[in-house]
Amino acid sequence: MNTFLKLDTLSKTIYARMFFRKRFWYTHPSQLKSYAETDSELDNALKTLYKAKLLKSDEDSVYETDYEKIHELFECM
Repeated sequence: MNTFLKLDTLSKTIYARMFFRKRFWYTHPSQLKSYAETDSELDNALKTLYKAKLLKSDEDSVYETDYEKIHELFECM
């Protein structure tokens, strides 16, 4: 919570919008354009959230079904 409270207003707004949506709702940053006046403003807010570890990229994420797939692969070996 302290991390969230230290964020700038735009970063808090974007995080709150993403938090209250279903998983994978926002698949591309362009879907969040209406919350920022410029692309660079949005980009900076997303970078702030990423640095605060409140946002992950696809490369960082391990989805719940991946654990099942990994388990299945090990059973096949």
